[in-house]
Amino acid sequence: MVALLAFVVVLQAWSVDAAPGDDDATFVPTAGCRLTDTRPAPNTVGPRSAPIGADEAVTVTVRGSNGQCTGALAIPSDAVGVALNVTAVNATAPSNVRLYPANLSSAPTLSNLNVTAGAPATPNKVDVKLSPDGKIKVYNFAGSVNIIIDVVGYYSGSSLQELADELGAVKSDLAAVESDVASLEAEVTDLAEGRSFAVSNEIAAGTPLSSTAASVIDVSVTAPVDGQVTINYSTNATVSTSGSFTYATCAPFETTSIPGSVNLSDIGSSTVSDYGHEQPRAEGTLSGTRTFDIDAGQTVSYSVACSDKDLSTSGSVLGRTITAIFTPAP
Repeated sequence: MVALLAFVVVLQAWSVDAAPGDDDATFVPTAGCRLTDTRPAPNTVGPRSAPIGADEAVTVTVRGSNGQCTGALAIPSDAVGVALNVTAVNATAPSNVRLYPANLSSAPTLSNLNVTAGAPATPNKVDVKLSPDGKIKVYNFAGSVNIIIDVVGYYSGSSLQELADELGAVKSDLAAVESDVASLEAEVTDLAEGRSFAVSNEIAAGTPLSSTAASVIDVSVTAPVDGQVTINYSTNATVSTSGSFTYATCAPFETTSIPGSVNLSDIGSSTVSDYGHEQPRAEGTLSGTRTFDIDAGQTVSYSVACSDKDLSTSGSVLGRTITAIFTPAP
């Protein structure tokens, strides 16, 4: 988007509420950029690196990113005309140069620049309307001549009010970005200064249980300073068997130190049990907490691991969550 300056002038008539399609157009000055230079390298800008011949018309695309008019200087899609500095160089014969909308079938009879062979660079200020697809044509009458086109502004089909609204929207978006940046900076500061923070993970899908302990959910923490990580977890478990007692047990561990099975003696463990001879199925919420020491610079993964006492049991866990809270050492 081309930045609006503090002033605008209007082509044909001043009208704050001029709308697209009206005869009025709002002029928007730009910092200036080179759209075309037909001279050979290293001066070439744009797709053409040869002079314009006698009775030849060359089409130049204006809207969008073209030549050196890119990024913030790209001509927007609502441009209906452009303000140009046009310079003729290296003319080989007396001639005139004409610029006009690319949708016209022939060049107008009025010229924009008059040149002579061997003359120094000949510039002129030219305002030209764009074709509906955002293009102009450059016509040379006789001999050959190189053409340099610099854009100094464009005429917008939007009204002053619409342009002001657009600028207001950009400012609002910028304010939101600045707020996000401030929030990220605060988070980075928290980490750098060793403040407390939390990292969470959540999984809804179910996982079958077996007699071998396995992680059902995990989370990783990188410690900015020495401290402790407190793991809080919650999960739903179901078990069922026939004619015997069985239970599913979960507990938090460092991921690299999960034991072969989880027992009620493990710190932070919880269990749900099923007396097969009394009821065919048991289910419930398992939750617990455990605290681990962590050194500055360490990245440690923590898991909630679960196992089922009886292989014949049909058990599973689902809806599990885990939160790791880092607290710096005193």
